[in-house]
Amino acid sequence: MEYETHHLARLSALIFACGLAACGGGGGSQTITQEAQSSAAAPAPAPAPSPDARNGDYTLYASNARQYALTLDFDASAYRIVGNGLDETGAITAIGASFALTPPGASPPVNNARFNVVDTAVVGAFRFGGVVTPFIASRTFVATIAEAAGEYKFLSTTVDPAAPSNNIIQTGEIVAPNTIRVCNDAVVATMAACPAASVATGTVSVTGADFRADFGTSGGYPFRVARIDGERVFLRASTSTGTSRRFLVGIDVNTGYADVTFAGINSEGQSTITRIDGTSLTSTLRSEADVQTTRTGNRIGAGAVPGLASIGTVADGFFFSMRTASLAFLFAARDNPTHPGYVEVGKP
Repeated sequence: MEYETHHLARLSALIFACGLAACGGGGGSQTITQEAQSSAAAPAPAPAPSPDARNGDYTLYASNARQYALTLDFDASAYRIVGNGLDETGAITAIGASFALTPPGASPPVNNARFNVVDTAVVGAFRFGGVVTPFIASRTFVATIAEAAGEYKFLSTTVDPAAPSNNIIQTGEIVAPNTIRVCNDAVVATMAACPAASVATGTVSVTGADFRADFGTSGGYPFRVARIDGERVFLRASTSTGTSRRFLVGIDVNTGYADVTFAGINSEGQSTITRIDGTSLTSTLRSEADVQTTRTGNRIGAGAVPGLASIGTVADGFFFSMRTASLAFLFAARDNPTHPGYVEVGKP
């Protein structure tokens, strides 16, 4: 009995050990081990890259006083511009910190159809109808009159197929709940200093990001207020009176003017590097034929409107400039005989 008990104990232990080792399994333990090692060695699939944050649809305001839809896809290095009978797709090409907009077909020796990214906006120029034309485009806009309310300084250009282009410098304000007032005086002044007879008063309506100013029998126009780097930028590109159209940019009237050097594009098809300080202006201008010229001038006093720089030159007439922290604008003064309707936009 003692022998049988001992024998059974040894047999049970042997069966248990054989089970743990998968006895009779044809090498099953080795197969399981190999499968485990294979599973452990297989790398996890790489996550799909996130789309470029700059991709998206922008509303584009061009200095030809027309509005377009701009789509940018930095992942595919492609753009599309649609509107006013145009539907063009082309390539985005990096040129230093800028990006060229290259249409299908041949390009000029120097492609000045290019842009810079500024927060959720882009500023630059596009070749509309063969003409390099400055623009500003954004995809972030305010959506209420309360957000848009405030006093602005405006630089604008009027484009008319029946007359030479010309610029207008004004101020205006949006007052909640639904009022807009614009100073139409020939002398540039703040709203507080604007003669009563020169103040045009209208009503403002808003649908989503689309605003409209209505001045009754004097007409009206659509506009939007972009939010770029935390600052508001009033944008208009629409019909005006008769056959004319108006391109207008506005910023907060109280925004100051620190010394600035900015890279831009102008309405004469040139890329520009412009510096404006407390006393002077110096610009280097480069055409698409790769011809370089310079412009110099003097800054004239502080002016009646805060942060609105007035500049005089000997050969090129008078200009006005304003800037935010991330955008800069230089427009010819009203009735500039040398550069009527001149517009320059850029990024510091």
